[in-house]
Amino acid sequence: VKSRGLAMADERLIVCERSNCWAVALRWALTGLGLRVFETRTWADCLQEIDATKLTLLALEMRKDNVAEVYRWLIALRQSFPNAGAVVLTDRELSEHEWTLREFGALHVTISQRNLTPVAKLVQRFFSRATDSRQTPYELCGSHLPWPEANEQREAE
Repeated sequence: VKSRGLAMADERLIVCERSNCWAVALRWALTGLGLRVFETRTWADCLQEIDATKLTLLALEMRKDNVAEVYRWLIALRQSFPNAGAVVLTDRELSEHEWTLREFGALHVTISQRNLTPVAKLVQRFFSRATDSRQTPYELCGSHLPWPEANEQREAE
């Protein structure tokens, strides 16, 4: 994953898990992005961290004993924080929930701490999209034109 420089102060990845195994793996996968990873152990702690920022991506650990809670959290996240996103971290035993979790709003579901490249790419896209949204609609459209000289010419005018 290419570096995008230092993260904005109002961008954060919050990992909600019982242990710190996923957080450690995510820090490793996100090396070079300049994004701080905040660890929480409970949904209440997650809510405090979300309230402290404007743009949040949550990484929620789903275990056998909290499956129903994760579904409730995804619903609550979508209702209360529409600009936030969520990734679900689980193991192979619970992989059957993937598509239902996506229907509930999960942007991605991963079952492997060893293969977090797709999550790292998603994190990069999520926060770069937010950076794009700070541009005016004209700037955003111009930056996506297939010919760079057209965009440069308009900027000069």
